[in-house]
Amino acid sequence: MIVPKGNLVLVEKIETKSKIELSPSAKEHTQEAVVVRVGDAVTQVKEGEKVLLSKSNNIEVKEGGKTYQLVYESSILAAL
Repeated sequence: MIVPKGNLVLVEKIETKSKIELSPSAKEHTQEAVVVRVGDAVTQVKEGEKVLLSKSNNIEVKEGGKTYQLVYESSILAAL
């Protein structure tokens, strides 16, 4: 089991048809994801929440045949 530490958040990328319209450049630099697990210092998001996050500084990890990303809480731009 991947357990994020500190202010890291484990997310799984999702493909949705969000009601939020983004400009082409914003779509290029962001992605939607669902929060899977949170580190012990995370205060702004919770498990199961859908979020919009920056694509930069993400670490891709695999577990049980699924691909996840470890991101800093500060990379999360908005809850959806």
